[in-house]
Amino acid sequence: MSLLGVGGLPEGLSEDDIRDLYADKAKLSTTLRDAGLTERAAAVAEELGAVTVGELLDVPLPRFRNKRGIGAVVKKELNRRHRQWTAALRPRKSKAPTAVPVRPVDAVWPATDDKLSAQHETRQNVERLAALLNPVPTGRKDNKRPQVVAAWLGLDGNSEVGTWPTNRQVAEAVKASEHTVSKHLGSAIGDWAEAGWMDILCGELVDAVRDAGRVMTARELARVLAAGHGSESETIEGTEAAALAVARAAVTAETLLTGRDEEHEPRLAQFRRRGRLIVAWSRWTAPTTRHRMNSPRTP
Repeated sequence: MSLLGVGGLPEGLSEDDIRDLYADKAKLSTTLRDAGLTERAAAVAEELGAVTVGELLDVPLPRFRNKRGIGAVVKKELNRRHRQWTAALRPRKSKAPTAVPVRPVDAVWPATDDKLSAQHETRQNVERLAALLNPVPTGRKDNKRPQVVAAWLGLDGNSEVGTWPTNRQVAEAVKASEHTVSKHLGSAIGDWAEAGWMDILCGELVDAVRDAGRVMTARELARVLAAGHGSESETIEGTEAAALAVARAAVTAETLLTGRDEEHEPRLAQFRRRGRLIVAWSRWTAPTTRHRMNSPRTP
């Protein structure tokens, strides 16, 4: 099964970033293709009798190095993932117990595994939902993740309302490399995709897009979101900026497959058409410029 939906790569992430996300979330029972391995590497692993991550870890590393007929790139990938998953899923037992650092409450995602709690989180206004997207981290003061996420969501106060900045624009704004931007975005989007309240919110937006004829501009979707959830902003611009940020995060989280359901495919896709940001129901073909020009809606 492909890790990507019909809308292609989630905006802001490369294919390698997505594979790393799935590798980070893999369990021993996860199939290798759903754990982020490339098709070629997964095929080689199957030849050695490994279909799941746990089965791969049962294969000694020398067997990858000594196997003939596979290239250096595939060998390197298998070795890297083998070491990564061994460290994460089969760590060596330490001789003495070590203290586990406790993360401050403001840096931990709300406990939304419970359905009622997730529903409560989802009912908040757009400004509070936007705040959930970018919690203040602890640790290094030079951590650029808050700046990167704020700029990418258009919440840094410098972005033009109604635009979704590209990675390059974000890198220039926060004075960081595109690699750093991609790394922080990959981590943030992975968090969003796992949040219970985000799953409920994505369902709301899917219904809104489908009811509107299966295609909307991002600003139209943001207005629907703000109307349904309310706003505490004193300005129209502030409300729209927060709603657009939440909409972008939700569409991107929906595009990223979680692997919880092998039959699941993203229900939303995003496109850019002549400067307009388009969100479409994924079972609907990409909207044409003519379709949008003839639409009675305005961005």
